[in-house]
Amino acid sequence: MSSDAHAQDAPAATSLYPPRDKQTRKLWDSLCKFRKASARPASARTPTELALPAQSSYIRACIYSYAERLGLRATKMESGEGGRRQLGVLVTLPPPPPPAAGGARVAEAAGAKRKRDEAAPGPDAAPDASSAPVDGSGAAEQPAPAEAPPPPDADAAAQAPPPTEPRFDRRESSKELRRCASRSDAAGAARVFSRMEAAGAAPSDADCSLLLHLCGITTPPDVALAARVWEAARAAGTPLHEPSWSGMIRLMCAHGDVARAQALLTDMLQGSCADRVRLRSFSPLIAAAADRADAPLAASTCEQMRAAGLAPGDAEFIMLARLHARRADGDALGELLGWMATEVSSMSDEHLDAMAHCFDIGAAATPGGEGAAAAAGTAGTAASAGAAG
Repeated sequence: MSSDAHAQDAPAATSLYPPRDKQTRKLWDSLCKFRKASARPASARTPTELALPAQSSYIRACIYSYAERLGLRATKMESGEGGRRQLGVLVTLPPPPPPAAGGARVAEAAGAKRKRDEAAPGPDAAPDASSAPVDGSGAAEQPAPAEAPPPPDADAAAQAPPPTEPRFDRRESSKELRRCASRSDAAGAARVFSRMEAAGAAPSDADCSLLLHLCGITTPPDVALAARVWEAARAAGTPLHEPSWSGMIRLMCAHGDVARAQALLTDMLQGSCADRVRLRSFSPLIAAAADRADAPLAASTCEQMRAAGLAPGDAEFIMLARLHARRADGDALGELLGWMATEVSSMSDEHLDAMAHCFDIGAAATPGGEGAAAAAGTAGTAASAGAAG
């Protein structure tokens, strides 16, 4: 009896599949294994039928449904007698489809063609003498050369889409910049920024700070790359914080463009970073003023520093003292030392020696050395008192 005869035992297939409990999942697994084993080449061990007990009508309906889904044939099976009679389902493979009309003739013709192909000489075989013409007109006729393959379609090649470039990943680029900074790889950072430019991505504030730092550690500083980074960030409206501003000021001073550094400091103090400004924002300009003996630059920078609520450190005081000593400006040097006495509670021996050297410079720069010596004595007393305090 076929599965059609037991349609009343099985609900709709859609309500039984997929298996919903352990028993039906085990049943589905058994049927799949039977179907897979039966598909192998026939042998003595190939299963041909599968007897499944059915303890309930639900399990019997599942067997019919799963067998139909797998392309198997299910029939009702009874075993035992009397009160011990048990119901089950016998699952077998479906009968093979009947051969198509003329199938034998088609197979026979295909076999004959295969035999002729095997008997035919290959392309490298020597020509048969029996194939020579009997009229003596010449050698045997050579087979026509095979046609050359058509040239590639130029239009199709031109219309083919170009190979896609790897997608730009901003997060991965930022990580690569941090790796370059950890190993001081300025060249690698420049390559990363070039990829960012090609992708039209502006550097973030953290990217800008790292790039400017790496531009400053090269010899000479890579001012051209720093300018590209700065302009890209500013053009994109990236909010830049104190590390980026201070890094750009330091680079401009190292490049000798003090006017540009002053303009950057003024913009920084007038912008959103005014309350986050640090001593390192002013220190490059003080160093530039000391190297150039530029008293107006030093005065304007110190004025901006006072307005921001900051004071020079030991290194900045020494640079300013050297500036005034070179100019033999005893009044400015005394005023500086008074400022230092209110800001510096102690000074290392190294810095005290550097300050004393500034007094020697002042004595040498003053004609006769008397005024400078007096200023040096006053300055030395103030410096010692500040250090002792």
